[in-house]
Amino acid sequence: MLQSVEHFQPMRSGVLGFALFVLNPIDMSCAIAAAMNLRLSTVAPTSQIVSAVIFSLVSVTSVAVPVALLLIKKDEATEPLLKIRTWIATNTHLLNVGLLVLIAAMQISKGVQGL
Repeated sequence: MLQSVEHFQPMRSGVLGFALFVLNPIDMSCAIAAAMNLRLSTVAPTSQIVSAVIFSLVSVTSVAVPVALLLIKKDEATEPLLKIRTWIATNTHLLNVGLLVLIAAMQISKGVQGL
């Protein structure tokens, strides 16, 4: 099943990526937390827009960088990308824990500042 993903056309890959984003509670919670922070902040609307753009750019780098590397280096990029994919697949739990710890630290920091 997963081997068929390698042969997806761009539109189908985009739909799959969006579906995985929506169904992943970690990704969705980050997006919701970012949107809430922007909406509830007291900074100027221009700063909110700039922050949203920066958040979006940082968010897409995990996809954009490997795709760009593959487009630029072509076959030379295959082996390093496969190694990275294998590492991520075996260590997803660590990445999720790290992200949750970061979110928790940020929320605790905001709570302490509000005291």
